[in-house]
Amino acid sequence: MPPIGYCVGHADELAQEIVNAWAVNMSAGSAGSLTDDFKALFDKACRYRDARSATTREAFAEAYKAFDETYGRW
Repeated sequence: MPPIGYCVGHADELAQEIVNAWAVNMSAGSAGSLTDDFKALFDKACRYRDARSATTREAFAEAYKAFDETYGRW
């Protein structure tokens, strides 16, 4: 297992690797062979990506609002 510092620094890539592995297994028809540990990890990767996406949307909305308040609508 990689050190925690590596995992934190590469969380986006690691989550994507888990999602990719899930997709490969689903495409191959071997979803039934996925372990409970992998399914739990996949769930965490999806929740991480959802939270990351929501954070990005919120940050964009705040930046847009600040721009709009400063410069007006375009």
